[in-house]
Amino acid sequence: MAPAAPVALITGGSSGIGLALTKHLLSQSWHVFIADINPPPASELADFPPSTHQFHITDVSSWGAQSSAFATCFSHFGRLDFCALNAGIDDRDDIFNSTSNELDLPPTKPNMKTFEVNLFGPYYGVKLAAHYMALNPPLMGKGEGKGGRIVITASDAGLWALPAVPQYTATKHAVVGLVRSLAPSAAQVGISINAVAPALTPSNLAPPGLLESYPKEALTKMETLLRAFDALGRFDEVEGEGWGGEEPNGQIVEGRGEDIYYKGEMARTAGKEVPKHLDGYVQRAQQEICNAESELRVKVEGVRWRKDECRAAHRLHYIMLRMYIV
Repeated sequence: MAPAAPVALITGGSSGIGLALTKHLLSQSWHVFIADINPPPASELADFPPSTHQFHITDVSSWGAQSSAFATCFSHFGRLDFCALNAGIDDRDDIFNSTSNELDLPPTKPNMKTFEVNLFGPYYGVKLAAHYMALNPPLMGKGEGKGGRIVITASDAGLWALPAVPQYTATKHAVVGLVRSLAPSAAQVGISINAVAPALTPSNLAPPGLLESYPKEALTKMETLLRAFDALGRFDEVEGEGWGGEEPNGQIVEGRGEDIYYKGEMARTAGKEVPKHLDGYVQRAQQEICNAESELRVKVEGVRWRKDECRAAHRLHYIMLRMYIV
């Protein structure tokens, strides 16, 4: 019998962003597999039937542990439609504040756990998700079944320098590059891969007192971040046609305050980077195009047609002309 509900695997799903996403999907009749080092508080999931969610102790920095989690998820629920690679930690090493003035005292080996969790972890997760998504049976007897969607939790530290946490910043920059680079290949096998990039979000990563001292307009509300996941996951479309590798793909969606922004790559013209004074203009145009892609989809004679494609092309052509004449 074909599985009756779509299935999500969420790393770091026991707290913070991951727990909020877990509850968000459960409320939409998904089944959720939580892979984390600690179980979620029982009270947080008390409103949902126990059969709809399962916890598996998982250290995402370990290939063996993650592999076991994915295998258990697929064995238990019979499929994998969506994967949120969300687990992460902050810095575990400090280069310039750990030096010594003693000639005979050699430098200590750096603690690379941040890279193992924040970068190796998502890479392992993408590899595993791709494997099991390729094995998906049709959902409720509809479609081909194969494919799915992956969203990695990056950060605005993946878009800008954050000197206070260089390890964290480096890993999040790497995640952004990974998403953009993997997207074309993923699309060929019916998988989309994107990332959310929140600013400071109320979670267990925030040190005591930081949230209270941070400007409220610069915080990322959890509701905003869930909207970003919705935009990338399109969870309500899972039973319809086109679930899998359709756009959005290779997108980085930043959440700040109550708004979400699609962060495009630095545009280039004739092999040169776009001047800084045009960067904001280009980003606004890219945002308009992304909004059009999500809002102007219509049906013509029963066939889904993206009306915005020609508009987007004209808009991009206009941008290119502006780059040459401004």
